[in-house]
Amino acid sequence: CRPSIQTAVAAAGGIKVVVNAMHQNTDNFKVQSKGCLALIVLSHEHKSNQTAIAAADGIGAVVRAMQHHHNMIEVQRKGCWALAHVTQSHPSNQTIVEVSGGIEAIVKAMQQHPDDSEIQCKGCWAIAHVTHYQPSNQSKVEAAGGIKLVLKAMELYPQNCEIQNCGCWALSMLAHEHSFNQFAIEAAGGVKAVVK
Repeated sequence: CRPSIQTAVAAAGGIKVVVNAMHQNTDNFKVQSKGCLALIVLSHEHKSNQTAIAAADGIGAVVRAMQHHHNMIEVQRKGCWALAHVTQSHPSNQTIVEVSGGIEAIVKAMQQHPDDSEIQCKGCWAIAHVTHYQPSNQSKVEAAGGIKLVLKAMELYPQNCEIQNCGCWALSMLAHEHSFNQFAIEAAGGVKAVVK
């Protein structure tokens, strides 16, 4: 989506419309999935839209969708993907995701759907963005079992280049200037997984 279109949709109130639709149709997994997809497109590499999504409680809407529809594959895929996009190079949104329960939602999606390669990939991607230069989020992901889940995804899908790339990226963000996580990754076999 071109930046000019993203900006125009936001200026016309499109972000609020999407979030309101998600708020008013919490039991409809199709609305939740499509709502997450709309937020993905609108937030992709668009700083002001990322901020506007957070201001409209879009992050909370995504997290609640994942919590409410934890067995729906499409909601989990799009939810992880949306959380990755809204937090990309956006420290305040990283904090909002943490406060909103987003880290737990990402981890739970990966835990409950090990057989879905897309959830594993998007989950690793989301972990990388959420923890990027965020020590408190790095610690929270480790405490929730996120390091082991990233390594498990890499182990389950050794021939999946996307998962291997996103997994390595997530591990690098989890380890960045975080000595506890560095030891945790090594203890869990992370060095071997990366080298392998």
